[in-house]
Amino acid sequence: MSKFSYPVEDVDAAKDDASKVKQLRTLTDRMLELILYKMKLEEGLEKVKKELKHYEENLVPETMQELGLSELHTPTGLSVVLKEEVHVSLPKDVEKRQRAFKFLRETGNEGLIRTEFTIRYGVGGEKAATALAERLKTMSECENAVIACNETVHPSTLTKFVKEIRSERADVPLSDFGAYVRRVAEVKKK
Repeated sequence: MSKFSYPVEDVDAAKDDASKVKQLRTLTDRMLELILYKMKLEEGLEKVKKELKHYEENLVPETMQELGLSELHTPTGLSVVLKEEVHVSLPKDVEKRQRAFKFLRETGNEGLIRTEFTIRYGVGGEKAATALAERLKTMSECENAVIACNETVHPSTLTKFVKEIRSERADVPLSDFGAYVRRVAEVKKK
């Protein structure tokens, strides 16, 4: 007996072939069972990931640090290594962002900064946009455009910079860079 009900109209067109209809019901029943099972597994996996993250980022690193350990070897051939990870993302907060760029310039790292110009036209601005693309130095076509100059640093470049500068200086303004440091316990096989 099917676990799911099917409206009669869904199978009316195929009623000439009762065995195929029965096969279709069996196939869709199994497919729906698999979908529900997959959803349940994914939900369970999310719970496991969350708990594992708590162990990796909090419980094990804190306990290892309290014991003065940076590495632990298990009888099973695995080792747990305490490592530091730096995560960086320029903040959207304009003041913090400007302080981060100021820090880069003051430390001689302005070469990391990319400057981007964005020009946006409203509806109906296609002709002006085309004209501007052809004659960038003639700005009269920009009458209805909003022009912005943005500075940015590629995330991986900024992460590398913050990691390196932290080893040289203690006064790195991490919050200005949207950066945080966390200790994690990483499991490795010998």
